[in-house]
Amino acid sequence: MEKQHFCIKTHNQEKKLALLTMVHSKNFTSSDFVSLKQDCGYIWKGKLEPWHIEGSFEENNKLIFFGPALDLEPLDLEYTADVKELKELSAFFNELKDMKHCRFTPKHFAKIRGGGFFLFPPKLMDEIIKLSPFGGYHELIRYCHPDLKGAVGLSYSLALLDFRRLFGFHPWIQQEEEPLDQEIRTRVIPDLKNVLNSSRETEMIYQGLQGNPPDLQRWMELEPQETQEIPESFLRSWDKSLLSFSRQRYFMKNKIKLILLTAATLMLIFFVSKRVQKILEPPFTIGLTQLEVVEQFYSALEQLDSETTGEMTIHRRNSDVLKDMDLVYTFEAMRTTRVGGEDAMSPEEWLDQGAPFITRNQSVLGYTELEITPLQTNQFEVSYLSWFPPSSEEDTAGVPVIIQRVDRVELAQKKDAWFISSVETLEKKPMESP
Repeated sequence: MEKQHFCIKTHNQEKKLALLTMVHSKNFTSSDFVSLKQDCGYIWKGKLEPWHIEGSFEENNKLIFFGPALDLEPLDLEYTADVKELKELSAFFNELKDMKHCRFTPKHFAKIRGGGFFLFPPKLMDEIIKLSPFGGYHELIRYCHPDLKGAVGLSYSLALLDFRRLFGFHPWIQQEEEPLDQEIRTRVIPDLKNVLNSSRETEMIYQGLQGNPPDLQRWMELEPQETQEIPESFLRSWDKSLLSFSRQRYFMKNKIKLILLTAATLMLIFFVSKRVQKILEPPFTIGLTQLEVVEQFYSALEQLDSETTGEMTIHRRNSDVLKDMDLVYTFEAMRTTRVGGEDAMSPEEWLDQGAPFITRNQSVLGYTELEITPLQTNQFEVSYLSWFPPSSEEDTAGVPVIIQRVDRVELAQKKDAWFISSVETLEKKPMESP
């Protein structure tokens, strides 16, 4: 669980809004300390009101700044603004447009319960995030541009928030091991102009995501449209742009041009031949019942078989179980190459051996207690225990991680065969290891 950076504390018998730095005071120089205490936050409830830091104190050797109490609700990394909040943020940002250091992140802003938004003192939050363990660069640029600040940076954030509201997903790939700078700066996204009813709004979003956001006043004048169904043709073109960028990022990591050119040529030949073969071949799931499709899908997931799961699904974009499979696959590849790890054991093998201590070069992977229950037409509920190694390297030794999961699987028919159209995670909670 992510550590929250503010709370209500009692100081001198008064309730105060406390900003938790998680940093010892010795990490602040005396000049910085004085300057940061003078930094000002802002309250927005239809009009701009300043919020001043009143003082600081130490608790458990960690520095805490405090000011007048506010009832705040944190913004998480999956924050999506509705129409009302988008309008409020547009007005709020317009008042902040002359603040060169202001940018929209879940650590700089919070919602006020009952309505409104709060901007924490921006210079202070920048310093806290730089020094403390709870914030990182990857988190900062999830909703702000790495190069744009002030008014243009805030307009970019509005474009990104409006995209997420209308299209239902974040425009940039989320990979913790790599910053998003390169993708934000260089990825070419499909034109949004004619995708939805309001060409003006989607054009503003497109300009913003391409690094040329419109003036904040245009967001003030905009009447945001309600969400609507996204055309399948656009989703296909979006997936294509994402795949194109993923390949580009892979090639950029390699500097030997001749090897890159050869690899690209071979990949193109292979892709074309596979596409022709794919067109001629019947669908992978032809002849299978719905239940058999679900059974084979989860068998492929357990084996980390991305090729088979890809042939059995229509969309991979919003599937939590497929994302987890990709992460476990990456972790296993790192373990076997860096540590020289052994082949993964199944949960049954590990339990038959008496649940021994798992060393750094060992792993336990698989599913147990898998149950598939039919629901309404074309839907199934799947419950199971998922076993996999911890994702943090310092925690790789000991016992496997066990997650109890319940998924709702929906199927759709295409070319006389059944495919997995969506997998929604209904329950996901950790279990104690034997």
